[in-house]
Amino acid sequence: MSIIYHVRVAKAVAVRDFKIRITYIPWIINSLVQPIVWTYILIYAYRAVIGTPETLQQYGWPADYVGFLILGQVLLSLFNALNWRAGMAIQRERWFGTLEMVFLTPASRLIMLTGSSIYGLIDAGWVSFLAALIVFLATGTGFRVADPVAAILSLSIAVVGAVSMGIGLAGLYVLTRSAGPIAVAIQHPLRFFSGSSFPLSILPASLQYVGYALPLTYGIEAVRISVLEGGTLGDVYHLIIRLSLISLASILAGLLFVRWAESLAKKYGWLHTF
Repeated sequence: MSIIYHVRVAKAVAVRDFKIRITYIPWIINSLVQPIVWTYILIYAYRAVIGTPETLQQYGWPADYVGFLILGQVLLSLFNALNWRAGMAIQRERWFGTLEMVFLTPASRLIMLTGSSIYGLIDAGWVSFLAALIVFLATGTGFRVADPVAAILSLSIAVVGAVSMGIGLAGLYVLTRSAGPIAVAIQHPLRFFSGSSFPLSILPASLQYVGYALPLTYGIEAVRISVLEGGTLGDVYHLIIRLSLISLASILAGLLFVRWAESLAKKYGWLHTF
């Protein structure tokens, strides 16, 4: 099949998701408000409990802990959006009663998931950027970008990591009958293990291993180093390589799970089950 065909499929899925999204305005409002509220909760909670920035640095925090929290919450919000866009893409077909048509269509499942991811990035991207801008301006914190290439590459690979987790979860969700509760349940452990709200170095070593198995962790760390600490490409390249490998494995796992579920459904006539 031609590239134009795949582009048309991805565009059609993205446009459909957009039309569904704009019918639920409260979702859009929540997407904007949530990262702002969570960030301010954490800023004031840490100030009240621990105290001055100097005290926070003794626990492994960077000098600009406000920027640390802002980027962590915004990138986590971006992942959560893709969790519900790409991750729940096939599950939504089940809810809408169109899963049989999806399983029988000749279109690539990866391209369809890519279409949902593209819309998820557009939908969550501008909201996340606006939320970060509002909090940055309100708190007076700023960026320290010494290497623009490193910053752009870190942001790009963080987005790729979020998309890869979404596609990987899509394969997991389709094999369950309770994808919605699972999607909700994983959000808080990811907040804990990804280092979005505090440095992973604070956790016991055994729990740090869990964090470094997540693509989100490397994306958040690379962006913080290159955007807040003035890091160069040499400072983040090892994070980018690890994130790329984990992202590739996540995408492949998701596609294998989707194909497995699809083959079982077609072989045993379980389309209605999936």
